[in-house]
Amino acid sequence: MPSPSPRRAAVPVAVSSLSAGLVDGPPTVGTVVAAYRFGLYLDVAGDVLPVVTWDAVPVPTALRLSGRSGPLVWGVAPGDRVVVGLRRVVLPRLDLVAARTWRPARVARASARGWGGQELTGATLGDAVPATGWLADGIRDAVLARDPLPHVRGLVGRGRGLTPSGDDALAGALLVGHALGSDGRLATAVRSRLCATTAVSCSLLRAATDGYAARQVVTLVDAVLAGDAPTVRVALPPVLDMGHSSGHDLVTGIRAALDVHPFPPSVTSVRSGSTGRAAA
Repeated sequence: MPSPSPRRAAVPVAVSSLSAGLVDGPPTVGTVVAAYRFGLYLDVAGDVLPVVTWDAVPVPTALRLSGRSGPLVWGVAPGDRVVVGLRRVVLPRLDLVAARTWRPARVARASARGWGGQELTGATLGDAVPATGWLADGIRDAVLARDPLPHVRGLVGRGRGLTPSGDDALAGALLVGHALGSDGRLATAVRSRLCATTAVSCSLLRAATDGYAARQVVTLVDAVLAGDAPTVRVALPPVLDMGHSSGHDLVTGIRAALDVHPFPPSVTSVRSGSTGRAAA
């Protein structure tokens, strides 16, 4: 006599507002593209939907569980099919049920924040990351290029790990570009290469093209662009501690982009003022 199928455990999750459309919609068959101790990455109608535990970095588009990764068994492997929709993600052993929505952090626009009169330069970050090297040079070339795609090709997916170094640096540059109101060429080039890297990086880069990132990263970018040195000193160490080298590479991208990024007109007009005080 065959053994009965194991019952699925119902697990509440918090759904990112960026992914609510996927989870709230009609049932759709998704595919597991990556499975790690701290998270799953699902391909749902061409979008990557992350599902992460409480102790993982909160990817901006993720469904977040309240429990830690240790005792959790996902029960799936890459290539397995799952069902997403009607506020659920149905796995063989787990029934992930949307219990609430969370709103990911987003870098503030420089024009909305106002300007403190300081020079925009990566040196604000001090000596925490190098100003030279292949990552910094690649980011500067991509930001300055009329057509950044050739430079983006040399960065996306380059390096080891779940989030290769080139991707982390590009994420930092994309956040700076969003904050400064860039023309979008770099973001467009990165979006065209999302399939050339890991599922984890795909999620992070897609979010970064619209200015979204983990809260500690957003805090750092906002502080650097506001010239808030005390907050930068407090915010920098947690970002540098992210992953094996991810935080360091991300800060390299922020610094390199700041060194060469053109000022948007709104910022230029404030910087040329005589008071040197932040705009209201």
